[in-house]
Amino acid sequence: MRVPCTCTEADYECDMNYVRNKGGKCEPVADPLKKQGQKQLTEKEEDCALEGFYHVTQGYRKIPGDVCYKGTLDPYRKPCTSFAFLTSIISMKSLGLTALIIACFYYGWPIIEAVILVLPIPDPKESIDKVKSFAGSATDFVSNSISGGQSTGRPGNNRSEYSSNLDL
Repeated sequence: MRVPCTCTEADYECDMNYVRNKGGKCEPVADPLKKQGQKQLTEKEEDCALEGFYHVTQGYRKIPGDVCYKGTLDPYRKPCTSFAFLTSIISMKSLGLTALIIACFYYGWPIIEAVILVLPIPDPKESIDKVKSFAGSATDFVSNSISGGQSTGRPGNNRSEYSSNLDL
């Protein structure tokens, strides 16, 4: 069984149009089939038109079937425009989902309210009184510990003795 681990250089192979040099690093090679006179959309232009982002390869791709994570040689995404991040957050899908949730709450609120009224929810007055009494005793405890509390009669336990020694 394979256990996922962080990626190392051994988990990658050279990406398309890259070849390993003598030092073991992947470097780009010229595309011999690319015709100089023809205008073709590049991958960057196609991705920008579809997503608003394009991917920049570092010359490596993960070996198929490898389950490592957090690779430093993975391609990274770059925005095509300064508004690409904003357009990726506000998409038609997210706007539609938000509108659907708002409509469910707006039109379904009478049903939700009726269900809440029918449920046997206990009266919270007793719980509130218990919390208030606990908070009051906690406040008393904290104020007593700050003010010095009761003196035990042993020397050095009274806070006023400490403060009198500081007035030298």
